[in-house]
Amino acid sequence: MQKDDNGYSLVLEDAKQRYERFKKEFEHIISRLSQYQIASYLGISPTHLSRIRKES
Repeated sequence: MQKDDNGYSLVLEDAKQRYERFKKEFEHIISRLSQYQIASYLGISPTHLSRIRKES
């Protein structure tokens, strides 16, 4: 996901869709990122990201 595409996805995708796309595109570095960093990139709170992860 390019940074330019992030604005596009913030508008057209819900948080769960953005997280699923993020996991696919950044699977090689996701383990090195904090929950706060991922949530910030996705435009959601760390609490909301935690809920999404529990559902997945």
